Amino acid sequence: GAGAAGLHGAVGTFQTWEAAHCVACVRGKFHAWAVGTACHACAEGKYLPTTGATSADQCLACPLGTANAEPGTSACPSCAPGSYQPSEGATACEECEAGRVSQAGAAECSACELGRFQVAAGRGSCDACATGKYAANVSATSCTPCEAGRYQGGTGQWKCLTCDVGKTSDSGADSCDSCPSTLFRGLFLSVMRAGCLLSLIHISE
Repeated sequence: GAGAAGLHGAVGTFQTWEAAHCVACVRGKFHAWAVGTACHACAEGKYLPTTGATSADQCLACPLGTANAEPGTSACPSCAPGSYQPSEGATACEECEAGRVSQAGAAECSACELGRFQVAAGRGSCDACATGKYAANVSATSCTPCEAGRYQGGTGQWKCLTCDVGKTSDSGADSCDSCPSTLFRGLFLSVMRAGCLLSLIHISE
């Protein structure tokens, strides 16, 4: 009868138990024979965006930057920010390592630029170094405090600046301070701190 299994229909369609006509296979599935009651799903790592497919060869490999772990789909989801996929036909995306990031649908991860860092894996963006710190290399996972006698008042910087003569700073400073001094026995003594010179200046009586 019309509802019996095995009723003939066109290739790329299937016969339902209830219907007297053949129905085109939906996106993500195919039917290679002119008889049958079910379409077959494209495998994981593949997709099929059209209806009425007649062969597994019409299933397409997921493109770069996407992956698909589910059979029988019409599209491959893009890799989420912080992940990537450099190969076609993948079933899962890979996580970016610390110091590298990616946007959605990436085929590769990008290194954090100078002055920026990312301490965690699987992130979509890098963070700027805070004031008093710097990152002199790409793909940094942390920022380095400015050395004593140097400073950095901006964020996202790749180097520190040297304090002017007569000024100094402690490690990790965002600005410099004037060198401290004392007056002792007619001599002007600049107290030694990083960046300050120990100088004895004779003061005329």
